[in-house]
Amino acid sequence: ELARATLRRMGMQVSLVDTSDEKQIEKAVTKDTKMLWIETPCNPIVRVTDIARASSRVKDATNGRASVVVDSTFATPIATKPLHLGADYVVHSLTKYISGHGDCLGGAVIARNASDMQDVWAEAGVHYGGTMSPFNAWLTMRGASTLSLRMQQHQKNGIKVSDFLESHPKVSAVFYPGLESHPQHEIARRQMDNFSGMLGFRLSSEFKGKEAAEKMIQGLRVIKYAVSLGHHRSLIWFMPTEDLMQSSFELDGPAAMNDHDD
Repeated sequence: ELARATLRRMGMQVSLVDTSDEKQIEKAVTKDTKMLWIETPCNPIVRVTDIARASSRVKDATNGRASVVVDSTFATPIATKPLHLGADYVVHSLTKYISGHGDCLGGAVIARNASDMQDVWAEAGVHYGGTMSPFNAWLTMRGASTLSLRMQQHQKNGIKVSDFLESHPKVSAVFYPGLESHPQHEIARRQMDNFSGMLGFRLSSEFKGKEAAEKMIQGLRVIKYAVSLGHHRSLIWFMPTEDLMQSSFELDGPAAMNDHDD
């Protein structure tokens, strides 16, 4: 939504595309393109983008002038190393998996070249005040020390839950990169050393709607209904397709209809 609304108000031209589709990237990139922003796996539909191929396409089309930024929050540094796959920057919400306890706020920007961080430091640190408090930094460092162990268990849980849901008669689709049925499973196998614990699923047509989702959620005992991810608690959140199309993706007409099945 920052790209869709805020950047446009600042006079920047933004094109929203499905980055898992190389043809859409090629169609959107021009000689004036300054940046390709990728989120993989993508929240909340868990699509996976081939970072290496997308980076190559953009670099070739702009003669290397465009930067590639990857939001790798869902994957974490344990699973994916975007800077090794052609990205110039990688960003993480430290609030999620890396801190891992849901008790602090933070974010990180990492560049392949230290010199590329100069503008980030000046703008974010000085002009925008984007500096963590010492206590939030300490909480993040404390959580990061167990990240590797936690991600192993997140993946085990993710595989077990997604396998269960995929075989459930009341579930029509499960979106988890570790499943062979995932559209980008082969890409995930190449660029992820851990499939994480994030997944999405869709109820069968006869159980669709807010009422059905609420009934299911009310029956949960271990999983809590709350917005966030990467905690030591398992969380679930219901988002109607129509709301998703009109907010995060701002799709309408034929484009929205095409994505209703994803």
